Amino acid sequence: IKPGEVLPYGVQVATREKAGQKIYFVLNYEDKTKTVPMGEKLVNAFTGQPECENVEIAPYDVKVLTTHMRLSND
Repeated sequence: IKPGEVLPYGVQVATREKAGQKIYFVLNYEDKTKTVPMGEKLVNAFTGQPECENVEIAPYDVKVLTTHMRLSND
């Protein structure tokens, strides 16, 4: 997320970083689907599928997104 970016009401984004990999936890606390402007293309950590810059998140859902997928544990 770019600095100064406004999130939709009811959406929270927490960011963590380890070994140069950013991890975003996107939470939707509302009963409506929300579009979250992430500012870059990311990868869904659960599915391995790419997500567009404007991430759709279902009601009461959570997505874990990364800047890239790690292929090993080293």
